[in-house]
Amino acid sequence: MGALKEAVGALLFDSTPEEKASVFRLVFRVFGAGFVAYSFGILAPFGISGFVRADSVDDKVQAAVEPLRAQIGQVSVQLDAQDKVLKQIRTDQLGAKLRDLHAIQCTTKDPYSIDRIAEEIETAQRQYRELTSERYPFEPCKP
Repeated sequence: MGALKEAVGALLFDSTPEEKASVFRLVFRVFGAGFVAYSFGILAPFGISGFVRADSVDDKVQAAVEPLRAQIGQVSVQLDAQDKVLKQIRTDQLGAKLRDLHAIQCTTKDPYSIDRIAEEIETAQRQYRELTSERYPFEPCKP
């Protein structure tokens, strides 16, 4: 260690400005070359990996995305369940509307009202068929 102290002391105190400048240039060039080698991963075979490698970024992104995928899966299951419930509610509403309209149609004597109710029934039947893929079954009107 003593020889290193003597060399540094001689360099800093006993050298001319030109010698100091040339040593500074040498140190700067070695540092610059080392930084470039580190940055580009040239030193990777020696265990110095440099900046972030692409495969480590992929692993980190995958680890960050995985919990989000699990949450999306849970939300998807919940939305499917809600969709089934809403479809059943809407089907029940249309069924009740169709029963009421059919009952009114069976008791009405006015031909204009019968035609208007028939149009409403047909519209409700189309909506019911979109939900269930079948028409709502009616019993014939009783005289």
